[in-house]
Amino acid sequence: MSDEIYPPRYWRLKRLVLAGAGLIVALLLLHLAWGGYANYALAREIEAMRSRGEPTRPEDLIMRFVKDDEDDENAAYFWKQAYAIAQGTGVDSPAASALEYANYPPFPKEWHDLGPCLVPVHGAG
Repeated sequence: MSDEIYPPRYWRLKRLVLAGAGLIVALLLLHLAWGGYANYALAREIEAMRSRGEPTRPEDLIMRFVKDDEDDENAAYFWKQAYAIAQGTGVDSPAASALEYANYPPFPKEWHDLGPCLVPVHGAG
């Protein structure tokens, strides 16, 4: 009879399996600790944002509607004023004219001929 064990024992394989299992457990613990810290840091940052009055939840993003055109927060109010000025003067800007020109300088003489009539209407800028 031989002194060899049948089936043969794989001591190295057992050590590698234990080392691999230990590594997996260590990585799992690291992942849980890191996730906990990230959640803590995120909650702290969100609380700081709330204390500054910034929106942090979908309910905070609900905007009020502008009900009329007389409100200074409504862009239509300013567009209507600009349209009334443009209609009242009867003067068109070079961009609203039928001229064909490149959208970069130097502009043609016809374009410059339209410019002086705009300065008295809208001011010198």
